[in-house]
Amino acid sequence: MHCHDFLAQWSAHGKIRENKTTNEAPMTEVAGKAGFLIPRRPFDDTAYWAGNAAQVIQNIMTLSAHERRKIVDAFLKNVKKFNAEDALNQIELIYTKIAASYDHYLLNYNPIIEADWADPVVQLQRILKNPEHWQHLIEKNYNTVCNMFHHKNAVAQIDTLIKKQFIH
Repeated sequence: MHCHDFLAQWSAHGKIRENKTTNEAPMTEVAGKAGFLIPRRPFDDTAYWAGNAAQVIQNIMTLSAHERRKIVDAFLKNVKKFNAEDALNQIELIYTKIAASYDHYLLNYNPIIEADWADPVVQLQRILKNPEHWQHLIEKNYNTVCNMFHHKNAVAQIDTLIKKQFIH
């Protein structure tokens, strides 16, 4: 989950704040009808995005107490659908299967930036100085995760990929 994607935050007074998150899966499912959704921030037109995001925040700020209560109630109802233990068990299963076939790339490309163990600090500084150089890989990884490993079908998709690697 991105740092700007979140469900509920507790204010200093212990009250649930409204939910704001991106309007893309899986956040749309997590937020349900209790969230305020904004588009993912593009790299090229941030002014347009900021205007839309500001409108969402304006809508939140003008809610009546009754509307706010309805949203909080909907959030509390929706959040019950998500069980942390089940999610962790599914994630563990995925990692176990991936680790079992570590020497085979399941995606037909290497999704990571290999560490330069001779000088990792300089490598990290270069990456942070020129993130646009890595943008293609970042977008490819993001799209791959969204398309292939959405939480609803992640285990089945990974099973299929692993079987392909071992059958061929």
